[in-house]
Amino acid sequence: IGGYLCDRYNRRLLYLISGGLTAACAFAMAAGPRSPLTFAVGATLYNLVTGFCYSTFTAMVVETIGSGGQAIGTRYAMFQSAGNLAIAYVGFVDTRFQPVERTIAADGVLNLGGVAILALIFWRLGSFGKRATGRA
Repeated sequence: IGGYLCDRYNRRLLYLISGGLTAACAFAMAAGPRSPLTFAVGATLYNLVTGFCYSTFTAMVVETIGSGGQAIGTRYAMFQSAGNLAIAYVGFVDTRFQPVERTIAADGVLNLGGVAILALIFWRLGSFGKRATGRA
């Protein structure tokens, strides 16, 4: 779904939307009752949205680094490493909260913070106006 949408719409905007969807899933799980059904539905939706996040992030990185030149593999690896650093930091912060509702809520807050920071960066760089170069 993410790859299909990234071929048609602004990849940076879709990446921000995916972060917002992740936060929405986290907040819904944190507010829901502690039950096996809440966990099963919440984890399934969260993982679906996480896949959407990964596909939109990869599309955004590939668009950003371009399609050729020297050291393209290195540039791709550097962007991916920066993304993984953020994931590791969130994992570190999330483990500091108890009970589980606070952990999930902290994940949602960190996602919203990341969306806000990236939105500001994209806005300042003027990159919201970029359109997907794939099929229309």
